[in-house]
Amino acid sequence: MTKFNLPKHAFFEATLLKYDSDVKENYFLFHLQESHSTSIDFTKSSFSTLKIPPWELPNWDYEKTPFEINSHDDLVIKDKELESFKKIVPDRLTLANHFDQSLDLFTLTYLQGKILISERLKEALEINKISGVQITKPSYEICL
Repeated sequence: MTKFNLPKHAFFEATLLKYDSDVKENYFLFHLQESHSTSIDFTKSSFSTLKIPPWELPNWDYEKTPFEINSHDDLVIKDKELESFKKIVPDRLTLANHFDQSLDLFTLTYLQGKILISERLKEALEINKISGVQITKPSYEICL
């Protein structure tokens, strides 16, 4: 990870305990200390609320309802108002001019807690056969 441009972060030593098993040491918690949701250009982005099931349910009605957000403050307020089974999802996401495009990894608080990574980091994870990571393309357009 030291070869990549990451936002402010910290590593904390961690010990894994598994029921009826050995203690696993030499693990670390990777904590991202900043979100880039303030780097969204809300005037050029669009959002919806998505009704999600509390667990995997076949034939669930993923009711998607567009709504307007004009600022980061609106995003925070809307997130607090939502019922627990609804989430805010971008339909189109445009990042502001001040967004640091050299970042290889970043998060957007209030938008499903996803981590966005660069193609360069994706390739490195695949080449090094890093396990426990599921990489998928976002279901929405991201514009820089």
